[in-house]
Amino acid sequence: MRLSKVLPALLAVGLLVQILLGEMGLAVRALRDMHAAIGLAGVVLTAYALRASRGRRASILYLAILLILVLVQAILGLILFGIFWVDLELFELVEMIHRYNAYLMLVVGLVGGIVVAVVGRRSGSAEAVSKGG
Repeated sequence: MRLSKVLPALLAVGLLVQILLGEMGLAVRALRDMHAAIGLAGVVLTAYALRASRGRRASILYLAILLILVLVQAILGLILFGIFWVDLELFELVEMIHRYNAYLMLVVGLVGGIVVAVVGRRSGSAEAVSKGG
């Protein structure tokens, strides 16, 4: 089985695990390093998905938006991790943006995935009709 076929599900499961770790408070304490590693793997896998989209316009647009959100999430996470410095007064704001961006990624991922699937199906059926099949 090709990675590109299971990648959307892998990214969705990874994001759900990340949200659960964050909401349970485990991303701050016990599983902080694992949370960071999963997040950075998400950046790589999302970039790979964009590269593997092979010129389908709807897919490229959707994955480019998702990659921007994932990169923002990673940068915010690295700030919270302490790799980038931020004023302590802004720490809570960064934490809140990091949290809500995760939910935004989930919504964009779900809605975008559905839209890309519908557009792909319609263009596939239009090709079949034009070929007489």
